[in-house]
Amino acid sequence: MKICIDPGHGGYDSGAVGNGLKEKDITLKLALKIRDLLKNSCDVILTRDSDNTPWNSGNDLSTRCQIANNAGADYFISIHVNSGGGTGFENYIADTASSSSINLGKIIHDNVAAFYKSKGFADRGLKAGHLWVLRRTNMPATLIENLFIDNPTDAGFLAQENNLNDIAFAIANAVCVAFNLPAPQKPVQTTQPTQAQAHWAQPSFDRLKQLGIVSDNHNLDSNVTWGEVSALLDKTLKILGR
Repeated sequence: MKICIDPGHGGYDSGAVGNGLKEKDITLKLALKIRDLLKNSCDVILTRDSDNTPWNSGNDLSTRCQIANNAGADYFISIHVNSGGGTGFENYIADTASSSSINLGKIIHDNVAAFYKSKGFADRGLKAGHLWVLRRTNMPATLIENLFIDNPTDAGFLAQENNLNDIAFAIANAVCVAFNLPAPQKPVQTTQPTQAQAHWAQPSFDRLKQLGIVSDNHNLDSNVTWGEVSALLDKTLKILGR
């Protein structure tokens, strides 16, 4: 079994942009993650594995199809991110798709849609489209639109590396279900260490410690008695010579 993964756009072609993100970057990240998840289940080829535009015969879309066709791929998946003011997930098969392509597209769609719905995103459906990479590939194919880059909520989800890991796993797992392949191993999620936020009065507290007015025994968030306030003010007045 050989799967061809096509990260949409690349190089001079950024694809859709929005909320500080570029489609070409997200599609490449997802494709590389999917490749790594599937490498123990099937053979995987990519139409690009870096920030470049596949180019062979004056048409990058034609080149992408040639790569898949020449490799004898059994299935073709083009990874994209949507734009245009909507929200949610959808994927496409060719408007001339064979019954095999339709059935496989539906399995891929249903499995990936279940993931997105679990995260609160809309399932926009499996659609038929007159798309070059779906019509010019010799094997069943689908094109996946992963959320909307110009929607702040969708883009915020796409900006998180752990979410990209989850999307990649959902797609890789859908492929394994569709072709009865060994399931991929879910990647371990990473967490970024968070720095404790400094207290708003910390600079003033440090200054008072330098002057000997307060000590390490004092706590910025503790309740203070009038006796303690009187003692602190008395120390301050003595420093001022009063």
